[in-house]
Amino acid sequence: MNHRLCKLGTLRMLRDDGKDLGRLIDIRVRTKLGRIARSESVPVDALLVGGAGWLARMGLRREGGLELPPNAIVAVESDRIVVRSPKPARPAARSKRKPR
Repeated sequence: MNHRLCKLGTLRMLRDDGKDLGRLIDIRVRTKLGRIARSESVPVDALLVGGAGWLARMGLRREGGLELPPNAIVAVESDRIVVRSPKPARPAARSKRKPR
């Protein structure tokens, strides 16, 4: 999936179940310092979403916001980015201890 990063920055993030997650605040990439050639692709590490993500981007919080892996993206539409809903947590397995 290839998109211009500057166009993604204005889009809302929605889960595939319809829940609005907020705006895409930051796109974390892995690259070297210096100029990036037009033909070079830059791997995306994470998408930072929402108000707490904005605070983290501004340096007002160390951690913050919803950080999504790029493989969570289901679709990029003209006005939104749709991401996969998280899978429900599995209940912890109960250990079967023998009574003494």
